[in-house]
Amino acid sequence: MLLDLLEVAHRAWTGPRMEEKEWQMGLFRNVQELVKRYNLKAPDPNDRSQIICRDNAMIDAVWQAGIDFLVEKGIYCFDTRRVIEFTEEEVKETIRGIPKTFIIGEGKDAVAVKNMHIDGGEGVAIACGGFHSPYREDLAQLAPKAFMMIPGVDYMQGFTLKVIDGREVHGTAMACYAARRQVEWMRQGAGKAGRPGMAICYYPMSLEAAPMIAPLDPRNGLRPCDGSFLTPLPNLMVEAGLITAAVVYNEYGLSFIINGNGHGEQDSFAGSREGYMVTGVAKTIAGWMVYRDNITNISPNITQQALDRHCNMVRVHGVRTPDDIPRTYEIGTERYLLHYANYAISCAIFGSGMEPSGGGHLEGQSPYEIEFMCECAEAARGLKLDDGLELMRNIRKMADEECPAPPVSPDRTGMGHRVVFSGWDGSLPTMRDVYDLVKMEPSESYKMEMVKARRLVKAAGLNID
Repeated sequence: MLLDLLEVAHRAWTGPRMEEKEWQMGLFRNVQELVKRYNLKAPDPNDRSQIICRDNAMIDAVWQAGIDFLVEKGIYCFDTRRVIEFTEEEVKETIRGIPKTFIIGEGKDAVAVKNMHIDGGEGVAIACGGFHSPYREDLAQLAPKAFMMIPGVDYMQGFTLKVIDGREVHGTAMACYAARRQVEWMRQGAGKAGRPGMAICYYPMSLEAAPMIAPLDPRNGLRPCDGSFLTPLPNLMVEAGLITAAVVYNEYGLSFIINGNGHGEQDSFAGSREGYMVTGVAKTIAGWMVYRDNITNISPNITQQALDRHCNMVRVHGVRTPDDIPRTYEIGTERYLLHYANYAISCAIFGSGMEPSGGGHLEGQSPYEIEFMCECAEAARGLKLDDGLELMRNIRKMADEECPAPPVSPDRTGMGHRVVFSGWDGSLPTMRDVYDLVKMEPSESYKMEMVKARRLVKAAGLNID
């Protein structure tokens, strides 16, 4: 039967005790043993012929290796220092409990969400309106309406705030207050956009239990038809506070919970690309078992195929290809727009939901590129996989010729330069430079960049008006 979240919580406090370092080192050994056991071979992500694995036996082996990891290794709760253990029957039965369809939003704005398979189908995958990045509070009160008016947007994700009511956010009390204000502004934005029933997704101000739970409020905050971005950290290691929030969310009936880190490639202890495939499957399953995450980010590509083949989990973000256009933080440029175009096409042909974000950059996206993304995804809907990949290849080739990527400044690389990376120090342009939220229109210079981007996308073969 479906493993109850209260039972998971119980095991997080009563399971075998182990120090984190010991568990992490054991993770590496266990993953590499599974790689050898199933003779796993990772496709080369830079080889176009290997973007999709055609070997179903290999896909099945990756899936089983992920299940074996959960059964043999379990999940580590780092703040209780306990291992949450599962039987194989518990893992498989709980996977069967992943819903085929669920409803987000309410009334005329309700949307039925389901997994759109990689191997085709003309349905539309869900689209998030944006945010997922830091905002200053004056813009945070204006922006939701502009994003939520965009045709094609199904739900809206929240933002983080460094300052609330003129005070820097410090401590649990202020994080709870900021969390409630975030969701309140989102609800107000939906009403002003004429879409009061649109689903919204809370973005964490803090990963403590109290700020995660604070926005639950059917009148002014999160309704049962809304969702939360619950797990932005690696979820082979889980947190007691987030388990607490998950138990409350489940009792409240929250419609969807997003796993922001099913990414296998962000797990350094996996040790290899083959190891990332194992942990990618294990993390996504663990996110459902421990937190009831029913929407997930996943990679590498074969991991997406394993999930697509064996369960109903809704995936966001397209499969990686050599023809992705890396995101630039130079908002308001032709190449910036083309990144969103190729991203939208990838999501459309691979059946992935779209979750554009500023990537941690202060006010790093405007409604203009999100509207363009939704238009491109609609135009790419129903394309054959090979035709879509060729379209992406054409766009990347033409973009590299017409508007090549700017050189990356050394002070914008690495995780140790968060202030510069975010733009809090004024080093990067923001939405304010290219979009007027009062008039709700882009600058004249940004309009010209859009003209160039649309011309190139049409020339590459995408039929947009």
